[in-house]
This record gives sequence, structure tokens and C-alpha cells, in this order.
Amino acid sequence: MKAEKFFWLTGIMLFMACNKKDFLDIKPDNSLAVPTTLSDCQKLLDDDMMINNVGTVGWTVSDDYVIEEQFLPMMSITDRAQYSFASNPFPTGASSDWSNVYPTVFYANQVLAILDNYPEKDQDTALKNKLRGGALFFRAYANFNLVNTFSKPFDPLTAASDPGIPLRKKTDINEPVFRSSVADVYSFIEADIMEAIPLLPETEPAPTRPTLPAAYAFLARYYLVIGNYEKANRYADSCLAHRSGLMDYNQYTSIPTFNKEVLFHASLLDGFLNSYGSIHPDILASYAENDLRGSELFVYPLNGAKAFGGSYTGIYYRFGGLATDEVYLIRAETAARLGRWQAALADLNFLLEHRFITGTFEPLTANNADEVLDLVILERRKELLFRGLRQLDIRRLNKEGRNIVVRRSLEGNQYELLPNSPLYTMPIPGQVIDLHPDMEQNPR
Repeated sequence: MKAEKFFWLTGIMLFMACNKKDFLDIKPDNSLAVPTTLSDCQKLLDDDMMINNVGTVGWTVSDDYVIEEQFLPMMSITDRAQYSFASNPFPTGASSDWSNVYPTVFYANQVLAILDNYPEKDQDTALKNKLRGGALFFRAYANFNLVNTFSKPFDPLTAASDPGIPLRKKTDINEPVFRSSVADVYSFIEADIMEAIPLLPETEPAPTRPTLPAAYAFLARYYLVIGNYEKANRYADSCLAHRSGLMDYNQYTSIPTFNKEVLFHASLLDGFLNSYGSIHPDILASYAENDLRGSELFVYPLNGAKAFGGSYTGIYYRFGGLATDEVYLIRAETAARLGRWQAALADLNFLLEHRFITGTFEPLTANNADEVLDLVILERRKELLFRGLRQLDIRRLNKEGRNIVVRRSLEGNQYELLPNSPLYTMPIPGQVIDLHPDMEQNPR
């Protein structure tokens, strides 16, 4: 879906791209219309190429992938910096994760501003509610991805003082720009999605639009990341009460776009490391012989490398949205952490039944919650490959002492990213610091 060409406003996110004087010097184009109607709002929220985006730079420090030697000559200076865990992963000063995700926040704020000033008409109430819920969802989803890229992991002991991201709550470009605390950012995200829940519809014609089940799935992910396992389990259960379908991989030769598992469709921003990375050999080795996730359905040859072909976008871009398989894994993990390990094991086996060659799957067994938790964490790595989620998992799992180390080799040099390293948190891009020199930078 594409919005109409009235997007002078897409450039208004200029606190990350140019200074105020530059913006004021821009002459308006009278051929471009300012959005004011409910139809305009829908077009803004349907511009999926602009706002259904998730950054990838955080994912680049994960152990999902390796870059094979034959692709090294194609790597840019930025690719090399990110692949080798350089202290400055943005040598040009720019980051698409910042400049291409904040516009989602601006679009959402623009819709909310229009709705706040829209005349009251009874016949418009349902549409206005749906649009407000959608805008709140998009803003929450974007802020969640931004804070988990450019801020330290959520820690209840330090979140109130840890610097988060700039929260843009209005369309006013003169609004002060400063980093809110991690605690304030998470509270803002939670408030947005809670307000959205009663406004969102059960279904939409396309999964690029937010729905009630998608909001529940997002809340399950949100609470998992901050360690509130009871709420994560509850909202995973709420999601699956509405949408619980899983694909039987035996029925497919490729993963279809908008398949039955997709709750909310979003794409990871394109990048060399994401596009040309080969599946990490440790992951390939972990698939059982009859596991279709290790077959041609998910793995294809690319110039001698074993590339990932199982994206739920069904196309070139990687999937960065929400899907029921992740929700089953959240419900299983949180159930295990809460001591309900038999329920966790049942969810895990139900998911895996849909992944193995028919008649070959032998249900997993365990004796206690710790054993089930280890199984679930392993399956998260195997199931949610190349979705941009591994960095979130490494950060939270290393905080509980799982000691995951990411290792790289580049032109004969060896690199290691140790547990709880500050390098898992990306710095604020140099171009942003240049515009806002008082903004606190992340330690590296």
C-alpha cells in the first residue's frame, strides 16, 4: 500500500537529518497536499514501505550469521565496522536504523494530531478509533525497536537513570530533543499499546495493518524483554486465543507472503550483512535430520554460501514483524520460567510437530522446568532466525549468566563480543550528536 504524494511531512523528522535553519529555508511545494482527512490518515498508515520498517544494526552483532570469504570484497566501510564490533559502527556518521525508523513515529504523531482536531461525527467513530489504535501501535513498535538498538537493556534497577531515546510525542519540530530515561521510554511504549488495544479491530484486510491479536503479541514480546514473565505469558495466551494458526511446513516448497502465522507484517531494513550473511554453521548443525528448517525450504545456496531463505516476507526482505510461532515460544518460555513446565513442553512440541517431516517427529521430553527452558531457548534460536530478535535474546540471556559470546573472523583477524559488552548497544549516530551536542552518548 502506498500513500499519496503529500509527504512534505516525511522530511519533517529533521532533528535527525538537518538543522532547523535548513528546514526553514525549504520552500513549500504547492503541488503537495497537507493530510487532514480520515482517508489521508489511512493512507499515511498504509505507507508500508515507509513505516513498516525495523532496523537491523542491532542484529548485526548477533550470532545468527557469518560472512563468507567470497563476499568480503563487497563489504563497505560501514559493513566492516559493524561486522568487527568496531567502537564506531557508523563511520559515515549516519544510521538508517535511526533515520528510517523515526519517520514511523512522525507518521503516527501526524495521524494522532489530525484525529485530535477532527470534527465529531457519529458515523466516523469506528474509523477514528481504528486509526488511533493503529497510530499508537506503530509509534509503540518503532520506539521499542529504537530503544532496544540505541539504549542499554532494560534493567529495573537502573532504567530510571539509563539514557533512552528521544521521545517524539508531537509533530512540532520545535519540540525539545533530549534522551528520555529507559524507564520513561518503556512506560510510554506500554501506555501507547494499552490505549491501542480496545481500539484495534480483530482482523484487517492485510497484515501490514495492526490488529488486536498483533497488539497482544507485541505486549508478550515487550514483557518478555523486561522480564515480566507473568504478563508476557498472559498476553501470549490472549494472542493465541484469537490467532493460533501454524503452517505445516510439509505443505510448502517456499514460505508464502502473508502466511497464516503472520500477525503483523514488517520488514527489516535492507543491509549487506543481513542480505549476504550465511546461516551460522552452529545453527545448521543443530537441526535434526528430519527438521524442515534445515532443508531447502529454509536454506539455499548463494555463491557457495548457505543463505537463509525462510523469511516470512516471502520475498527478498527479511521479516521483522510478529508471528504466531514467536508467540508460542514466548508462552512456552514464560511458562517454564513460572514453573509450568508441562504446559511449556506441550507448546514446544505442538510447534515442532509443524516443522518436521510428517511422521518423523518424536516429542521432546524433560524432567523439570530448567530442562524445558533450555529447550525453548534453543528452539528460539532455530525458529526465529534472521528476524532481528537474536540481539534482544543475547542481551537478556547474558544478563542472567548464559555467557553467549559472538565470534567473528575478518581477513585473518579474530573478534569477540563478550557477554554484557557495551558494544551490544549502538551509539547515537554522529550526525545526530553534531546537531545536538548536549545529547549524552552511549559508552563504547
